[in-house]
Amino acid sequence: MEIYAMSKPLSDEHRWIAEFWSDDVPGLTVSPMGRWISITTQAVAQSELPFPQVLELYLKTAIASSDVMVLCWKNKYQYNLERPESYIKRLINPVWTPLHDTPPFPSYPSGHAAMGATAAEVLRTFLGDTFPFTDRTHEGRTEFAGRPRSFRSFQEIAQENALYGPTRNPPTRHPPTRNPPTRNPPTNKPSYLSPLNGQHPNSYRRRRTHHRG
Repeated sequence: MEIYAMSKPLSDEHRWIAEFWSDDVPGLTVSPMGRWISITTQAVAQSELPFPQVLELYLKTAIASSDVMVLCWKNKYQYNLERPESYIKRLINPVWTPLHDTPPFPSYPSGHAAMGATAAEVLRTFLGDTFPFTDRTHEGRTEFAGRPRSFRSFQEIAQENALYGPTRNPPTRHPPTRNPPTRNPPTNKPSYLSPLNGQHPNSYRRRRTHHRG
């Protein structure tokens, strides 16, 4: 009932957020991975990271996002949770429709939320807990509400994506319990999110130069 009530009517703010994060419409938007690469590119342009760390940031964002999607899809078919559209049409309102089309796989956990939390944690480890940022991925688009949105940190970006993005509550394709593990970015990050072997990324190059001498 929470989801059904939230959708009647959907507020302008929720519609903006939902369309802003609509990263799964073929031919119209970027993919979820494309969105976080776009955020990474914008953050790098705003930062003063040295080039070797920029390369490491892109590498770790891609690897971590790939890994979490494998785990996410494994859990989707372990829990096999019904999507709200099916439940609402079956028991509440047979003509009700969500804002976006419902994808043909289980609801929980949310792939967008899992990827967002993971990519945000990688970005946080490189750029800090506080990083004022405006996401301009869809700036200038007129087909949907893609005007830029501003955030105080990568965690805040991930939380909005998890709680209010296109496959979450406002468009009502996931139930309220769709992503508890990913509402906050993980605190126990995998080893590859830390500098390689606990050393600065330039250390390997310096060792090779020393041995050649």
